[in-house]
Amino acid sequence: MGKRWVDSHVNPKKTFVLFRGYSASHFSGGQWNSGGTCDHETEPIKNTTYLTPYPSKMNVLERVLKGMKTQVSYLNVTRMTDFRKDGHPSIYRKQKLTNEEKKCHYCSRL
Repeated sequence: MGKRWVDSHVNPKKTFVLFRGYSASHFSGGQWNSGGTCDHETEPIKNTTYLTPYPSKMNVLERVLKGMKTQVSYLNVTRMTDFRKDGHPSIYRKQKLTNEEKKCHYCSRL
């Protein structure tokens, strides 16, 4: 859904428009589907020096949202979740863990 479509098809008197940003990822050792993991993280990032740079596409998005005739409420979870490298469910969201995941789970508790 683009800016022009929302501005021409949405009646702001009848509709509340909300845009949610994306959650930051914190995988190490690869992407989530190619060996990356985040299950050993137990603390949030407390020093902004260690945060990834704010994506330029998010700055563009914020400018577009401000320039729209239809008011859009923006839930910016991108920066917020960048601090929470420990907040991913990782392997713990699964009902049944593989033996390798069980081993990894055990090691992270030591």
